[in-house]
Amino acid sequence: MKPWRLAVDSVLLVLLLASTWILVALTLTGTSVAVASAGRTVFTVGGLALLSALVTRRQGAGTGGRVAVPRMRRGTTVILALTGVSAYTIFSTAAIHFAGAAVAALIMVGTPLTVMVVEAALDRRSPGVWFLAVALVAVAGAALYVIQKPPGEHGESLGLGIAAGVAGMASMAWYGVHFARANAGYSGPMAPRILPIFGFGCLPLLVWAGADLLGGGTITPGALFSLVILGVVVYVPAYLLQHRILAAAGATYSALLGLAVPPVVGAAAALAGLGPWPSPGQWAATALTLSAVVLVVLRTSLARFRRPC
Repeated sequence: MKPWRLAVDSVLLVLLLASTWILVALTLTGTSVAVASAGRTVFTVGGLALLSALVTRRQGAGTGGRVAVPRMRRGTTVILALTGVSAYTIFSTAAIHFAGAAVAALIMVGTPLTVMVVEAALDRRSPGVWFLAVALVAVAGAALYVIQKPPGEHGESLGLGIAAGVAGMASMAWYGVHFARANAGYSGPMAPRILPIFGFGCLPLLVWAGADLLGGGTITPGALFSLVILGVVVYVPAYLLQHRILAAAGATYSALLGLAVPPVVGAAAALAGLGPWPSPGQWAATALTLSAVVLVVLRTSLARFRRPC
């Protein structure tokens, strides 16, 4: 990946992920968390399947037939699906239900540091003083932003919420590290590469949604339309960018980008009239986080510029 492309894709990914938070919040006004989680994943799988078919057909056009895109081992695919799609969705949703969104978001702030620890342990080397220091600044800024949010409902059990949040954070950290390592240097089409992960990972979510609907859950036509837009138009490009960045720049870099999402969501929600404007303290925390993330993006992009792409 070209260095300028990495920087541009990083900005686009943050904006796309921020938009998903707002769209999900709007969708939940017309259906349950279970149905929304399964629905958006199913439509994402549909969009990835369509892209995968177009990719293989286009690659096969020059040879007179379809060309198979290399895929990961079945065991790796299943484990990634269960951790990054099924477990993360279920645990993060449970954390919000039991302890509230603020507590869940605060726990997820620890993802980059968890990723750094896992990668350092697997590689048996330090991530570097500069990178660690900047990551700590970014995490501190994100944490300061989250804890200044207006207090909301804390759900049914703070203890269960914290446990579920830690499990969700660990699932996403594990997924990011192992996807990046399994696809390091991969530069082929990404849609057919990740389609099996999301296809298998959505199965437990469908069971969850089915149980909810059988228990009396409903979905409005507006919510269904929102899920189609969310899955096909927003999540498909977001996941393609996210996994391309994971393969090109690694799990720690990708996790640090996620810290820039909550401040962007806060500002966008205020502009859309869906929430209050961030406080001065939150603006200061936003500046701290975004400055650290921009430093990481620029340093990583420049490092790639000095190496052959």
